[in-house]
Amino acid sequence: MKDPIQKADVLLEALPYLRRFFGKTIVIKYGGHAMSNDELKESFAQDVVLLKYVGMNPVIVHGGGPQIDEMLDKLGIRSRFVRGMRVTDQTTMEIAEMAKREFNITVCPSCGSRSIKPVTGTWRGTARGKAYSVPGLRYFACPSCGEHVYDPAAMRRIQERSPAFSKRCLARRSA
Repeated sequence: MKDPIQKADVLLEALPYLRRFFGKTIVIKYGGHAMSNDELKESFAQDVVLLKYVGMNPVIVHGGGPQIDEMLDKLGIRSRFVRGMRVTDQTTMEIAEMAKREFNITVCPSCGSRSIKPVTGTWRGTARGKAYSVPGLRYFACPSCGEHVYDPAAMRRIQERSPAFSKRCLARRSA
């Protein structure tokens, strides 16, 4: 643990950034590898809560690639990637949902113990997936894959409730 002088120095150094980003929405990508370490999970939760309490609006877009891979392996399901992107069929989507629930069970309670409650991106259509096809391939990507489109107005309506969002989006079919 840092001594009070070190903590004060860190806060003084951070002050210009705290002023600059006060009231702003800060999007944080929380990757699957960082989700594997209990100490990092707790530290991450503390940092998110701090951002909220100093006046920022943290939005977490979390991954879960390693967790999804591990679950797929246990079930004997082979992952398929096209140009570095996972092709997400219905089974893989369900497994991704399990990884999201793991995040909500293991990380969100750390935030919740600090009076911040999680909300997933699927809550009231806050986030939606925008399907796209990969040029040169004969099939279209799963509508649950692709770009993630967030409704800023919907996000603002719920930001006071929570900083936590999941990566899972509602899919929109494209023609």
